[in-house]
Amino acid sequence: MKTNAPIPYINFLRVTATVAVIFIHVGAMFKSSPELNSCGNSFFQYEFIHRFCSFAVPVFILISGSLLLNPEKEITYRSILHKYIPRIAWALLLFGSVMNLTEAYMTRGCDESLPDVVLTSVINLLTGNCWDHMWYLYMLIGLYALTPVYKAFINQSDRTGMNIFMGFMTAMCIVLPYLKLADIAPINSYLTLPVFLFLYPCGYYIGTLCTKNKLSAAIAVLILIAYCLHTAWQTWHGQEAYPGYDPLTVSAALAIFHLGKYYSSRHPWLLNHLSKHCFCIYIIHAVILNVAFKILHIGSILHFAPLINAVVVVLFTFLLSYIVSCLLRQIPFLREKVL
Repeated sequence: MKTNAPIPYINFLRVTATVAVIFIHVGAMFKSSPELNSCGNSFFQYEFIHRFCSFAVPVFILISGSLLLNPEKEITYRSILHKYIPRIAWALLLFGSVMNLTEAYMTRGCDESLPDVVLTSVINLLTGNCWDHMWYLYMLIGLYALTPVYKAFINQSDRTGMNIFMGFMTAMCIVLPYLKLADIAPINSYLTLPVFLFLYPCGYYIGTLCTKNKLSAAIAVLILIAYCLHTAWQTWHGQEAYPGYDPLTVSAALAIFHLGKYYSSRHPWLLNHLSKHCFCIYIIHAVILNVAFKILHIGSILHFAPLINAVVVVLFTFLLSYIVSCLLRQIPFLREKVL
């Protein structure tokens, strides 16, 4: 097994997806500001930012698939149970419990005793009812548990079999959301599997087996243009967002991941460094945004153009989250077992 050397384009995509996640939540926070007119131009711009950056989590899944499903990386159920799942479990226990305790106290602390607040927080944590962005960690546990199954198939397949399997996986990433959008009851009753189950191995397929060429790059660019125009049209006409990931969002994530392979840098040290902090930044940024908007009311303080407001808050949140991450990583247990 080869050493886990940094992969520049993976680090680039990881940082990009992390920033996009912060943009999603910043757009949502500004949208929910009481003083913002829900029919105005500012609301449209924040809604566009919120929807356009929805490719972020699918890109995270593609990154995980590219790294963990690579045959050169040995992963067994033992390593899953002793390394990967415990890391997520510790993150949920240490950070998710604090978030739930804070939420429970803020909403019920005055009416319930401390033991009741703690019990409510524990129940919410165990049932997946944590802060919105923490759902990703629960989903990762499921993907990690299935990783040895995926790898067993990949390791035993020849190139033709892999092309057929991954072609099916890629198609399901696109077809499954379309079938759900069709709202056909007999079909939807069987469509309970999330698209991530199909998206996960696509990360390996695109990252390892797909070659870079002008045609595939051109198709990826056209997909991103279509995604941008469709998001703008959908937002402008006030259409409700698809509850999950619509086909074009999934296609955009696949396109971004493919185009990311073209990234190269002579000085990748900065992205390598930031990439190590992305997991903690993902967890912490929501805390900072809640303080900024719900306590400091930053939404009523900034009066620049919506795009400038969003960029300023994203940069501030990313920087502050990075500082918190640096501090937390000084704790050996967190650095080695969690972050």
